[in-house]
Amino acid sequence: MNERLLKAVDERIDELIALTVELIRFPTVNPPGDAYQPCAEYLGARLKKRGFGVEFVRGEGAPGDTDRYPRINVIGRFDGRGPGATVHFAHRRGGGWRRLERRPVCRHRP
Repeated sequence: MNERLLKAVDERIDELIALTVELIRFPTVNPPGDAYQPCAEYLGARLKKRGFGVEFVRGEGAPGDTDRYPRINVIGRFDGRGPGATVHFAHRRGGGWRRLERRPVCRHRP
């Protein structure tokens, strides 16, 4: 793994934990798909603050997408300063959670 990347993550560990805590607080219960839009708007605002262009795209036709519970995707774009690798991040819907915690606590820190 790239040493610079690992160092950057280590230097921002508190910020990353705080972001994770904030995201877990959104009650994005699925089904039916509660709070997708507020969560997407939160992420979009964070990206914009860091200089990204942000676009929100509804996943029309995606499983679970309805007018009441739209599936909102956040697309953030940051144009680099030169040639190089392109990075894509995606989130897949998961399952198997046994406990829903809206007041997360970090129990383990590296």
